[in-house]
Amino acid sequence: MMSWQLGRVIAIHPDPDNIVRVVTVKTAEGTLKRPVVKLVKLPLTSDLNFFDILFQHFSVLY
Repeated sequence: MMSWQLGRVIAIHPDPDNIVRVVTVKTAEGTLKRPVVKLVKLPLTSDLNFFDILFQHFSVLY
C-alpha cells in the first residue's frame, strides 16, 4: 500500500534554465526536497492563483 503524506511547498528551486523541477516541502515530520513530478495537487474550494496553489496545496508521494 502506498503512503501519502500531506505537506506544503515552502520553497522552489529553479534550474539554470529557470524551470522548477524540485521543491522543498514541509510536512508534519520535517522538511524534504521532492521532484515536482511526485507532487499531487489537492482539490481547492477557493479561487487561488497558480503560485498560491504551488506553495500551499500539495501532497507528497513517497
